[in-house]
Amino acid sequence: MTNVYSGYMLGQKRKKPSISFFSSTKMT
Repeated sequence: MTNVYSGYMLGQKRKKPSISFFSSTKMT
């Protein structure tokens, strides 16, 4: 779960919702 949160945070900072969303969907 930490990885997903980290990826989401990174995506938000890098302004890349696509990556964060993909990561979330992949994990979920």
